[in-house]
Amino acid sequence: MESKNPNGTTGYDLQNDVRYYFSRSYMPIAATENEAIFYSPSSYDYYYLDFSNLSGGGGKTAYDYFNEGVTLYNQQKYQDAIAQFDQAISLYSGDERFYLYKGYALYYLGKYQDAITAFDNSLMLTKSEEAYYFKAKSLFELKRYTESRAIILIVISYNNQSPEYYSYLGTILINLGQYQDALDAYNNALRINPSYPEAVAGKDQVEDLINDGGSKQLPSKSNVPLDHTFTINFNTAVNKNTVNSSNVQVYEVSTGQLIPISILSGSNPNAISFKPVTNYKPSNLYRVTVKKDVKSTSGKALTQNVEMTFTTVSQGPVYGEGQKLDEMEELLDESSYILKGDQASEGLKDINFTEYENGFFIGYYDVLIEKYRTGQFLKEYQLGGGYKRFTATVVPSYYFNYKQPENPNDIGRMKIYGDGQLLYDSGIISTSMKTPKQIDINLQGVNRLKIEVKNGVSLGFFNPKLYN
Repeated sequence: MESKNPNGTTGYDLQNDVRYYFSRSYMPIAATENEAIFYSPSSYDYYYLDFSNLSGGGGKTAYDYFNEGVTLYNQQKYQDAIAQFDQAISLYSGDERFYLYKGYALYYLGKYQDAITAFDNSLMLTKSEEAYYFKAKSLFELKRYTESRAIILIVISYNNQSPEYYSYLGTILINLGQYQDALDAYNNALRINPSYPEAVAGKDQVEDLINDGGSKQLPSKSNVPLDHTFTINFNTAVNKNTVNSSNVQVYEVSTGQLIPISILSGSNPNAISFKPVTNYKPSNLYRVTVKKDVKSTSGKALTQNVEMTFTTVSQGPVYGEGQKLDEMEELLDESSYILKGDQASEGLKDINFTEYENGFFIGYYDVLIEKYRTGQFLKEYQLGGGYKRFTATVVPSYYFNYKQPENPNDIGRMKIYGDGQLLYDSGIISTSMKTPKQIDINLQGVNRLKIEVKNGVSLGFFNPKLYN
């Protein structure tokens, strides 16, 4: 098979490609030149695949249309290429490259939102470095810098030896006003390639911004509570009459909107404290600016503005009484790359083959390397004391009926905390556990809920529900 390369693809072989993509989910049993039989261990079903069914009118296959589209793409005939990719998709929607190349073409036509849709479709089939990268670029072009930053971090988690990716991260961070973080990104790029042009130019630019007397950057903070009170300490007593909402400000980075805050009086003469009038938005990036108009009690002003960015905690999923969570995006926060697991598209079945409505596996079996990959889950949810109860089921995956892990006596352990206090501990779970662990926790008065699993190995976390 040939590698995915938007600049020089020459074509793909139909039988080899389809066999490859299909065999990632199913076991090949028998095959001839034009047909193959696969077996699904999850459903005990057999699947017959006839390659001739992948053709449209005039005998053209989906891959014929795709190859013609790639040729047009390489000729920069992007609109014509998209038409061919659409034809390919209409015949066969199971190859992520069809959507990937359509996304490339849309990107170069400046249709960034449509490109994001195409890349998302590609990512639904296969998580790929290329699709994530161009999704980040598309988000950047739409000035959605916070989202772009989150996606480029995923790209770097795939490949942390690319000066291009670190340079692009630096560019995003400049637009977010995070100059010190941008400088770090450019330095990472130059560590890999000391003469990389974009990193050299970007570093010069951000150093000028830092040294231009504009602002002093304090270290960024993350997982900040939605009602958090910030305290900024100075090395001398502050004239509190110079502290007001005009020279102490908080902005939402993605929109530039000024956030109303309350300046708090405190006993420490060397400190400024403030909190939002209404809670910050969850999973959002903000920038604090303390302007140089703030003065000490001796009348000395700050030499430059002081700035700091912070990201708020994730908001927990909202349920009605007994309502299931229909979409797992709230829990599967891939932008934080904390969860490394599998959403179990083949079916949410436990070791007893009981099927569940929703949930996911923490850790998964990688059929390509024939080994289990461990997963970590650590998420905190801001509940605000508005929920009474949390229920869920924890149980080993059905896949252990086919393949045991290296250590069957330890496939993970779940702990749940409320406001820092341990509310639930599953203990170490083994593959021999046939009875699901039913979680039922009283959340009366709990503001923050934290769920933690370390070193999960295909551990099922099913039907999580909050009750108000």
